[in-house]
Amino acid sequence: MQVTEVTNFELVKQVQERLQKERTGIHLSDLDLCLKASYFRKLNPQPLSLKQVVLFSVGFGVQEYMYPNAEKEYELDGIKCSPDGYKIEVKTTRESMKNYDPTRHENWTMRMKGYCKVLETLEYQLDVVFIIPAEIKTFHYTYTQNEIDLNWEQMLYRKNLLQTAFDTNIPPSPDFHPDWLCKYCEHSGACYSLG
Repeated sequence: MQVTEVTNFELVKQVQERLQKERTGIHLSDLDLCLKASYFRKLNPQPLSLKQVVLFSVGFGVQEYMYPNAEKEYELDGIKCSPDGYKIEVKTTRESMKNYDPTRHENWTMRMKGYCKVLETLEYQLDVVFIIPAEIKTFHYTYTQNEIDLNWEQMLYRKNLLQTAFDTNIPPSPDFHPDWLCKYCEHSGACYSLG
């Protein structure tokens, strides 16, 4: 018997195309991490790396399997929102469950508070799927209306920064994002070269 290992580039390309379908408008998910990456992804889409394809596929696959009837798209103040489920956010992580802190991922919290604003609720559920060891934990968040409103003001501010970048064709300045994000970003080269 002979076994040959290959990378199925045709499969990778098909998955890349599914993951990078063009979306119109500004989405909440464009605003909760790096605005510069969101800018480049809209104006100059680049192929995802093999690692990005795998990571995104695992996340979307888990989400679609757990909640096959995706929530509809909402829009408020020019920001489009597509919750994973009704008042539910799904995330996958390679983090250890025993060291997991449900308040550490500020971008997850920003997005959930954004969905709370759109859905006019104070409560949201986060389902976290831990890859190794395989576990699922659910966290219930209850926010104050003030927390939700302050977060929405921040999202509107970030939306205006991103829209201005599109209108002027000048990338936004680097801003809030976790350190690891640049490591996996398909636009890191352009980002650093353009300042």
